[in-house]
Amino acid sequence: MPDINILDSSVYNLISAGEVIERPASVVKELFENAIDSGANRITVSIKEGGISEISVTDNGCGMDAENLAKAFLPHATSKLAAASDLDNISTLGFRGEALASIAAVSKTEIVSRTDGSESGARVFADGGRISSVVPCGAAAGTTVTVSDLFFNTPVRARFLKKPAQEEKAVTDRVAALILANPDIAVNYVVDGKSVFGTSGGFENAVYTVYSTEVANQLIWFDETRDDGYRVYGYVGRRELTRHNKSLQTIIVNGRTVSDKTIETAATRAYGDTLMKRCYPVFVINLIVPFDEVDVNVHPSKNEVRFRQPNKVFSAVYRAVEKALAIQAQTMMLGETAEEDRQNAPVTAQDAQHPDFAPRSVPDLPTREVRAEDEQKWQKALQRQRERVEQSSVFTHSIYKPQTKVASPSAFTMESVVPKEQSAVFGEIDDMLRLGYKVVGQLFNTFLIVEQGVRAYLIDQHAVHERMLYDELLAKLNAKKVVSQPLLVPYILECDVAQSEFVTKHAAKLSELGFEIEPFGADCFKIGAVPDVLVDINLGAFFAKLFDERGKIDSYRSGDMITEALATRACKAAIKSGDKLSDAQITALLDSMKGGVPLQCPHGRPTTYAFTRKDLDKLFKRIV
Repeated sequence: MPDINILDSSVYNLISAGEVIERPASVVKELFENAIDSGANRITVSIKEGGISEISVTDNGCGMDAENLAKAFLPHATSKLAAASDLDNISTLGFRGEALASIAAVSKTEIVSRTDGSESGARVFADGGRISSVVPCGAAAGTTVTVSDLFFNTPVRARFLKKPAQEEKAVTDRVAALILANPDIAVNYVVDGKSVFGTSGGFENAVYTVYSTEVANQLIWFDETRDDGYRVYGYVGRRELTRHNKSLQTIIVNGRTVSDKTIETAATRAYGDTLMKRCYPVFVINLIVPFDEVDVNVHPSKNEVRFRQPNKVFSAVYRAVEKALAIQAQTMMLGETAEEDRQNAPVTAQDAQHPDFAPRSVPDLPTREVRAEDEQKWQKALQRQRERVEQSSVFTHSIYKPQTKVASPSAFTMESVVPKEQSAVFGEIDDMLRLGYKVVGQLFNTFLIVEQGVRAYLIDQHAVHERMLYDELLAKLNAKKVVSQPLLVPYILECDVAQSEFVTKHAAKLSELGFEIEPFGADCFKIGAVPDVLVDINLGAFFAKLFDERGKIDSYRSGDMITEALATRACKAAIKSGDKLSDAQITALLDSMKGGVPLQCPHGRPTTYAFTRKDLDKLFKRIV
C-alpha cells in the first residue's frame, strides 16, 4: 500500500486554483467582486492579450494596510467571515478566502493598496505562490491588483486556454454581466489600451453600455415586490426579441451574477408559446431574497446558488415576467383616432419619472455581524455592499455617454408595466375591427395589406389563420368540449411496468381529454378513440412524450405534447401561402377573429407588421 502524503502548500494551492481559476475571466470576476466588497464605487478593469498577459483591477475602496496586506495571499484568509454562523447570512460576494491565494499560485501577482487617511501605501508581490515581504510605496487610496503571465507555472492549464481573442470575449461578457449586476458602480473597461465600456452609474446607463440600441429599445422594465420579501426587477425583451443562444440572458441573485436553471426556466416559461423553437428570450433578472434564503456556498467559483424554497423563486420570477410581458397584447386592435394613438403611446423614460411609475423600495434585508475588533474598519464596506443590493434597482435617468458601445439616450424608450387592456401595441382599443378599416389588397398571394387611420398592417395570411384555428382548438380542449373520435382500428399501447402504472393512475384524466382507453392484457392498453381535436396525432410519439413528461399530465395546458399536436392540425387546415383571396374573403377572415388579430402563430412566428405613413416618408426620404 502506498504511503499517504501530506501535500505541501505549493501543491494544494495549485489544486485549489484549478477549481477557482479556470481562465482570465475567472480572475476578473474574483478581483471585481473583491473590489465591490471593499466599498468601491469606481472600478477600472484593464486586460492585455485577452488577460493571458496581464489583468489589472483598480478600485477606490477602503484599501488595506501593511499588516493586512501581508495576510492577503494566505489560503482561507478573509475579512468577510468570522464564525461558522456567518455562513447562514452571507451578504458579501467573496468570502471563501481562496481567490487571491489561487490566483497567486498560478501567476505573478502584485497588490498595491492604501487605506483612506494613510500617508503612504504598501506593496506585496507573489511569484507562483512565493510571497515577498510587504514594502511601503506611494499609492492612491484604494487597491490595484495586477496579475501577469497567468498559468506560467502550470503549462498543462496554459495549453487549455483559447486564443487571446476568444479569452477577451469571455472577459468582456463577464464584465458586461458585472456591470448589469452593479449598475451603481462606475466601471471603465480597457482592452489593449482601448476603452470598451464606460459607465457612470444607473441601471439605464448600464443597459446602454452593454447592449446595442436595437436591443435596448426593445427591453421592458419591471419591478415586483412580494409580501414575503422577495423582489424581482430588471428588464425583459419584447416577445419578438430573441436570440439563437442564451448569451443575452443575465441572472443576478442578491447582486451576484449566477447561472440558475430555476430562474431561467421560469422566465422562459412566462413567454408561453410565443417563442419559436430554438429561440431564447433576452432578459436581465435581478432577484433579491433574504440572505438566509439562499446558499451561495455550493460552487467553488460561486457561479451557482441553491434556494431554500425554489418553488417560491420560480413563482416570483414567472409572475413578474408574465406581468411585464402583458404590455404586449396577444392581439392587434385597430384604433381610429390620433388622440387614441397619443394616449396609448409607450411610456418613455421621462414619463417613468412620474410617481406612478417609481420603483418600490426594497424590504429590509438581514446584515451579518462583524467581529468587534474589525467593526470600525469594515463597517463602511459592508454598509456599502448592503446599499448596493438595496439601491441597485433605483431607476436613474442621468445618462453618461461613453465613447464606445453606448446608444444615444434620446433613442431609448422605457416601457412601464400597464394592464393588458391599456397596452399601446398597435394603438389598441376595445372593439377590434368594429371601426373603419380598409382592405388594400393582397401581396404575393401571401400577405394581406390593411390600412386604418395613420397605420397600415402587413399580415401573413397563413400564420394569422393558423393561430386563430389553434386558439379555437385549444379553447375547445380547455373548456372540455371535446368529442371523442373512434378509431377505425384500435391502437394497442404496449408499456413497461412503470408506464402501465402511470396509465392506470391517470386513466380518468386521459378520459377527460377524450381518449377511450382500457386494459388489454398484461401491461397493454387498447385505445379505441382519441379527442377529435387530435385526430391526426401520432399515438406512439404522443405517449412516448407523455411518459417522458409525466409531471405535466395534470397541467396539460402548458405541456408541449398536446399544443404541438394542435399546432400541427391548425397548420394543415389554415389558408396557405399562395392562396389568392378577394377583398371580401380578407374582410371575412379578419371579422372572424372576434378576439383580435393574433400577433404570433402557434410556432412563435410574427403574424403582423405595423408601419405608419411617417415610416414610409422616412424610407423614401420625404422627411429626414
